[in-house]
Order: sequence, then structure tokens, then C-alpha cells
Amino acid sequence: MTGWQGNDRISARIGTLTRPGKDQVYFFIFAFLTSLVSSALAGLAIDIGGGQDVTSQQFACLHDQGAQIAITQLYNSSGSLVEKGVTNILNAYTGAFFDGFNVYITPCLANCADKSTSGVAQVEAVINRLNQEFQDVFIWIQIDKSSGWSSNQQTNQQSIMAILNAVNSTNGAVGIIANYNTWTTYFGSSFTSASTIAQYLLWVNWNGKQDLTTGWVPFGGWTVTQSRLEAG
Repeated sequence: MTGWQGNDRISARIGTLTRPGKDQVYFFIFAFLTSLVSSALAGLAIDIGGGQDVTSQQFACLHDQGAQIAITQLYNSSGSLVEKGVTNILNAYTGAFFDGFNVYITPCLANCADKSTSGVAQVEAVINRLNQEFQDVFIWIQIDKSSGWSSNQQTNQQSIMAILNAVNSTNGAVGIIANYNTWTTYFGSSFTSASTIAQYLLWVNWNGKQDLTTGWVPFGGWTVTQSRLEAG
């Protein structure tokens, strides 16, 4: 099973995403844009948090309602692989013919449960786990305060570049989940190097609007966003 369609992994997901609450599964609006196809096709996708279980039957129901992509957390900021994320991808795969399967990593930078000493080691752990079950699943890196980012922006810049390079060297593509405030706080307003590696941005902006422009301010070198995360 594959996350990005095509060997060159050039497909980008564009749209509005709704993060599920503790006991809920929500939809996010996506369009698909690929250099192999000149037009963008509107669609739905679902984001399953790391603590949630979704059965094959539930995925089938969601697919019947229009969901086309499944995305789930596979590493959390406490420093643990999320096995439920693997199970959810497998359930999505067996439950319906989704167009894609994505995962995201929320790095742990301090006091990690697995005693990990670097974000690179966490990426390697995720990729090794994925390789036991899947092929070519696209990986996002979530920027969140729970990760324990340093107060030193230069240290954070070095950390995120190492993480992105580790994903990109194996998968050939990587995305970032962030907003203006978190990015500029941890990495600085002038830091743009990450966007040269992570060309895909999932913009976190909870404004209730199903578009990609309301409230958008360029940051980190991203002049546009391919997708938007909406609160549930």
C-alpha cells in the first residue's frame, strides 16, 4: 500500500483539515494536486489521533461518506511509537480503497519515554516500523509546544533540519504541520531553510473557514499552503 501515488511522490494534499477530538472522528477537506494532472480534485480525508481506535467497518463508513485519505499519528511528543497508528492504517487499508495513507511524527526533544536522544533516531524508528507493514507512506512532522523545543532558536533549527533530512533521504518527500506563531517562536521569523526540504505545509489555523486564504500570512519560506488544519 502506498501513501503518495507514483514513484516520484509529487502529489500534494491541499485543503482544510479538522483534527478529531478525544472521542470523535472528523473530516478534513482536501484537494489533490499533482504535476501529472493539471487540475485539482476536491475530496475528503480523515485525521485519526494517536489515542483513537477506528475499525475497518468505521473506515468503510467514512469512505462511503467521501473520505479519500487517512492520516494518523505514529510517534508522540512523550517519546513513544504509537502502535494504534499502525493498526489504524491497516484497518483503513482493509476497510476501504483510500487514495492515500499518511502518518505524522510529533518529535520528542526532552525526557523521552523511549530514551531517544535525537529526532533523527525517532524518524528512524518510525520508518523501520512502517517498513514492516507498508511502502511509501508519506510522513508529516508536527511542530507543537508539547515536544519540548529549546529556548535557543538556533538549536531548534539544527534539530528540525536533521529531522527533515532524515525523512527526506528515505522517503524523498516530507511535510510540516505548523502555524505562524509556533514556527516563528521556535525557529525565528527569518528561518526558511526547512521549507526547501519540506515543500508541503499543513497550516494550523482554526478559523472555521473552508479555504486556504483567510488569515494566511506567509512564514518559514512557505508563500502558500497546501492544506489547513481545522479544530474539531
